[in-house]
Amino acid sequence: MPTSHASLTADDKVEILALTSRYAHALDRHDWTGLESVFAPDGTMEFAGLPAETGPSAIAGTCATALEPLDASQHLVGSALLDSYGDTVTVSSYFHAQHVRSIDGRTELFTIAGTYDDVVEHRPEGWRIVLRRQSVSWQAGDPRVLG
Repeated sequence: MPTSHASLTADDKVEILALTSRYAHALDRHDWTGLESVFAPDGTMEFAGLPAETGPSAIAGTCATALEPLDASQHLVGSALLDSYGDTVTVSSYFHAQHVRSIDGRTELFTIAGTYDDVVEHRPEGWRIVLRRQSVSWQAGDPRVLG
């Protein structure tokens, strides 16, 4: 049973919520080092429709492969809910990701929306994601944008 997020300090809450924003900004800026910094060294990402990756470098590599060919992307993350279970915090947040790419001379869009369910722990380097599960609720547009 969760002890509720009331046991977290205000600073903890800000740092934990900042992980989701840092993740989104790193994706859109192709800041793979910044992306790696949100995950614990043993962190795992379970991508929707792709094999899971373990380790910040492997996670960043999968994201780079998907996003570098695009003309642009914008990842919005919000509506986060936090629950504390002792030294572990779960975070569930919605995402809305817009992807843009020129195909046959036309600008095409592909949108994916869903949920990130995270397990976050405080490590020596600060709060880090230990597990992120991505689930897709809906998608719209031209899937060729993502190859």
